[in-house]
Amino acid sequence: DFSDAMKNSGLTWDEATLAQYLKAPRKMVSGTKMTFAGLPKAQDIADVIAYLKTFDTDGNPAKPPQSN
Repeated sequence: DFSDAMKNSGLTWDEATLAQYLKAPRKMVSGTKMTFAGLPKAQDIADVIAYLKTFDTDGNPAKPPQSN
């Protein structure tokens, strides 16, 4: 389960918000139960986001874009 702080954060999870969160989760959502300290390197954050983009919204492997 998510903490009350996370549930009530009011965040809209888009790529920019996720990038900020991955850098400093506790700074972005104070009171969260998560013990993750964050990723200080921009490339590490970009790598995580690129990995997540390999899945669709249901968590299944994303289908490659179709060419014309």
